[in-house]
Amino acid sequence: MGKRNYILAICLFFGITGYSQDIKLIKVDSLYSECGVVFPASFDLSIELENSKTRFTPSIEQITLAEQILLKEFKSLDHSNSNFPNGYQIQDARKYFDKFIRQYIGYEDHREIKIF
Repeated sequence: MGKRNYILAICLFFGITGYSQDIKLIKVDSLYSECGVVFPASFDLSIELENSKTRFTPSIEQITLAEQILLKEFKSLDHSNSNFPNGYQIQDARKYFDKFIRQYIGYEDHREIKIF
């Protein structure tokens, strides 16, 4: 029985790696300690992007800019109606978001605005 499971595991491993698509891991040390995943334009997404005209692979500069905008805009949000228990408020957005692994895709909408 052990030999059968070993062979099954090897077959499963080669099946998964044979189908895998080319994704790229990045790390923006100036913002977060966790890595992020960049999905290239050729990646077959399992989600549907509304109003998507074309896809592109976001650059590290675009990703850094988007993360900086997120941190800046997060501070200006009204957190009084947050879903956190007991009225918990996030004081340091960078520290809070640091623990999440990000996934980046880029696309252009029907108005030719780049979204990443």
